[in-house]
Amino acid sequence: MKSYSIILLIILGTCGYSTETAQLVKEYLLASNDYNFERASQFLDLDYQEVFIDGSVEIEDLNQLKDFMAWRKIMNSKSRLLSLESSNDTVTTVEKTQHFMDSILERKPRTFKIKYVVKDDKILKSIIDTMPGHSETVSYNYGKFAEFQEFCSEEEIELDMGMTANGALQLKRALELYKKDR
Repeated sequence: MKSYSIILLIILGTCGYSTETAQLVKEYLLASNDYNFERASQFLDLDYQEVFIDGSVEIEDLNQLKDFMAWRKIMNSKSRLLSLESSNDTVTTVEKTQHFMDSILERKPRTFKIKYVVKDDKILKSIIDTMPGHSETVSYNYGKFAEFQEFCSEEEIELDMGMTANGALQLKRALELYKKDR
């Protein structure tokens, strides 16, 4: 009987940790969708990174994340949580993202599977993977973006595609001109 009690305590303890880890990620996603870097960074390890499953780096550090969050705010970029699974030190989500450029260019939203790795009650890393149909979506979206780039070239509009507030402001102005022209 004693061994059953120990096993039950281990299972309950793991479930509790898993729930806390899931809540940590949910709180981070809420702060991120509100573009609140100060709040979002409270949930992140000082060495936080976002990487793709192939190892390429999307966000190398918190400073770059801060710039990217400023870009997202100007571009009204939102992620919608479609699913969440949690186990021990990992939370896996499926998230759909869309922003201002997508609406102006009539692009399709992108869906990603993201694995959040948690260490010492902080998110250490986000590992981004694509979902079935991603290649078709990227191809379609690239075609829409190529039309926009052609417009910018014809109108002699230079674009700073950097993921910063300044890059977003320049991109947004160009997108608004494109929308007026269509």
